[in-house]
Amino acid sequence: MRGTWDADILDELKPEPEETVIDKTRNSGFFRTSLEDILKKCGVNHLILTGVGTDVCVETTARDAYQMDFAVTTVSNATGTCNEQDHLAALHALRMFGGTASTAEVIEALQKS
Repeated sequence: MRGTWDADILDELKPEPEETVIDKTRNSGFFRTSLEDILKKCGVNHLILTGVGTDVCVETTARDAYQMDFAVTTVSNATGTCNEQDHLAALHALRMFGGTASTAEVIEALQKS
């Protein structure tokens, strides 16, 4: 909830004044936000997802992005959840919604592009 300690942005991640911040209030980063419009306006067509709640928030956002025709890669070792079993199950499901890659694989692919 906005204004509470767990909604605060860490000092190390504070956005620059010109950077956009999306207030996410549900499992998906797209639900009732302007994220899709902002990304499309910027010409973004491929999302690389990291985050907490592989089996809930990350997976829900990935599924929504995929349905909106974004290419999606979820970074397997830059996501996590409460236990390894749920994390691995979510990664297994995410194969059908863009796929997964390790941080090393993502960095290698970005360096080639």
